[in-house]
Order: sequence, then structure tokens, then C-alpha cells
Amino acid sequence: MTLAYDFNYGSFDFSQTIESRFGAQLANGTPLAPANYLPPAPFGLLTNEGRAQMQAAQGYLSQGADVANAAANTLQARQNQTGHLIDSTGVNFTEVRAGIALFKNALTQPVTLGNDPAITVNLSAWFTNPPADLRSILPTYSTNASGAFTTPSSYPDPTLGGLLVNPSGDLFAAEVSAEEPVAALAAQAFTPAL
Repeated sequence: MTLAYDFNYGSFDFSQTIESRFGAQLANGTPLAPANYLPPAPFGLLTNEGRAQMQAAQGYLSQGADVANAAANTLQARQNQTGHLIDSTGVNFTEVRAGIALFKNALTQPVTLGNDPAITVNLSAWFTNPPADLRSILPTYSTNASGAFTTPSSYPDPTLGGLLVNPSGDLFAAEVSAEEPVAALAAQAFTPAL
């Protein structure tokens, strides 16, 4: 993803605190849009090669899953663990293969992860049709003297460009303290997908 998008932030200082950068906005309750907490364009824009790179990444990750599966087969087939860098004694290969299969399936179709709350992610959405501008899916934060916060309505696209399938509104309620660095605003914006 880092090659698919322009992440050249120039002299933008992500390390300054939210309070030092946006003190007046916090005091006045002025919302903070992505244009405020991110560097100016072209930061966050899909590069000319970005779509092809995302599609290639999907293929490479799938190939990596195949290699991981072959490695699991090789490790399980060993008759003797002595003299090997990896001792696979006690490895539950059924679980390993299930994890690899889940990963590989997640590359091409929605998968549900967790259970409290369960979240359905669709990585394929970004591999096949990545957002042209990350700002278009990031939230506008409401503010007060203690920091910034989001609600479900803060996000112009609660699916984050199709990455989340029918997301629950409570995934989007978050607070970022005024003492945290500006980078926390961008990081928190993607937390529902993590």
C-alpha cells in the first residue's frame, strides 16, 4: 500500500501535539477535517501505478500464503526435528492451515473476524478498487478543549472504501486526547478497520 499511495509528507509535523497545532480550534469547538490533520495533496492520493500495484500485491500475498502452506507441509512431514532451525514439535498444523486458509480467503472475499464485536472486512475492495484519495474516506473530528472525537456520522464513508462490510456504528466512536500527536488523528481514523 505504501507504494500505491503518495505518502510524501514534506515538512508536515505529525509529532506536534494536537493541542499545540489546533489549540484555537479545540477552544472554539471547530471541527478538524482531513485537510487539517494531513499534509496537503498529493499526500494520500493513489499514484498513477497505484491500482496496478494493489492488484499485484493481492497476487503476491496469495502466493505467500501458498508458500506458507507448503512450509507447513514440509515441517509436518519431518521425521526428525534435530538439526533444524525450526522445531515444529507441538505445532498444531490444523490451526496453522486454517489460519493460512482464512488469510488467503480474505484476499478475495469478505471474512468475519472476532466476535465482540464481530467485524466483516473485504480486503478485495481495496485490491480491486482502491480509493483514489484517502481523505475522501477519513473522518472530520468534532472537537472540544480536551481533544477530538468521532461518531459514526463523522465518516463520509463508514465502509472505508468498501473495506468494512455493514460496519457497526459503535466502531466509529473514538476520542483522541489533545496531548497526543497529530499522527494519532490519522491512526485513529483507520482503527475501525484494524
